[in-house]
Amino acid sequence: MAGIPPPSYYHPTSAPPSPPASNPPSPSPSPLPSSRHKPRRSGDLPPALAALLTIYNMTVRTYGPSAPEALSIEDFLWHNHFSQPPVFSAVHTAQITHGRDNPETIQALHSLARNLSDKQDFATALALYTICLSRETRMYGNSHPQTLRSMSGLAFAYQNVGKDEDALEMYERALGGWGDVVNVYTVRARINVASIYADNGRFEDAEEVLRRTVQEAGGKLGGGHESTKLAIHNLGFLLRALGRCEEAVGVCECGEWEDEWADCPLLQN
Repeated sequence: MAGIPPPSYYHPTSAPPSPPASNPPSPSPSPLPSSRHKPRRSGDLPPALAALLTIYNMTVRTYGPSAPEALSIEDFLWHNHFSQPPVFSAVHTAQITHGRDNPETIQALHSLARNLSDKQDFATALALYTICLSRETRMYGNSHPQTLRSMSGLAFAYQNVGKDEDALEMYERALGGWGDVVNVYTVRARINVASIYADNGRFEDAEEVLRRTVQEAGGKLGGGHESTKLAIHNLGFLLRALGRCEEAVGVCECGEWEDEWADCPLLQN
């Protein structure tokens, strides 16, 4: 099974709306510890590749991934940008040996995209996930677990190059495909959706998504599961950043965080 995208932690960049003057002012959100925040690593694709990828996406949206127009651009995209560098050799060999849409070729492409994402080469990973997703859609359909995993991988790449709207759209497609299933992929996707909301000042939406995720993950995966803990931690950090430290401590119930939160003004009384 392919790995899931690494988690994305909150780092709200702006304070929530100021309260009415008649109420005592709330403390400004505290910066989250750097060890808890995975910074974005923006990277630009070469202009020719970026332009071709845009045309490819538009063609797939208009005609579908199996249309001759889409296949023609996909082949041109691959052979002109990904067939020569050594890092792509395993995928290129698989494609020559087994064919473009063979499961082994698709798996090799997915693994390479994931590997580049792990190395924070999100721009190249984005391009490869785009091709991979089209191939998986052709072979497996929109609701196959492999297709849905690539949707999440592509969404994570979009998120880390600053394309939040595209990331949200892709996360929503993936979550819609999973339906009522609760697993590590859906939990991580919702955590990242909440992260995007928080980064864009939609704190109430972020909190709502995280509370639901904590409840569902705890019920299906268990409170001790890594993904459940991650959702709880992110909810705690969000509440702390909004100055609601007592709530945050109540959510997390984690003594090991006491030193990290010692500077919270609401806990110093």
